[in-house]
Amino acid sequence: MSPASCGRRKLKEICELVIQIAKSMSFGYSRILGDLRKLGIKKISRQTVRVFLKGSRNSAKHQTQPLTPGKRH
Repeated sequence: MSPASCGRRKLKEICELVIQIAKSMSFGYSRILGDLRKLGIKKISRQTVRVFLKGSRNSAKHQTQPLTPGKRH
């Protein structure tokens, strides 16, 4: 059996779910991890949740700040 047929969620789906929970409920890492476990996602660590959220903040930050000529970023 492949992992997909066993019901494992894809990493991208889990990342999107973590970001959605964080935006809608403004929970911390541990609370988000607890909610994921209630949904049956057990093979994820607190550190992974942290990485997902930090990555989403950095990508949002880069998208909202236009480059200004003459300034280094």
